[in-house]
Amino acid sequence: MYAENEKQKDEWIGAIGRAIVKFSSSFTGDQDDDAN
Repeated sequence: MYAENEKQKDEWIGAIGRAIVKFSSSFTGDQDDDAN
């Protein structure tokens, strides 16, 4: 996959970043104090 322009690239980075944070937070639990 690739972005055709900067706007799409920013949207992909944002969406992927949020997905990673949401996915990883379910495993870290109380270990990740910065999440709160």
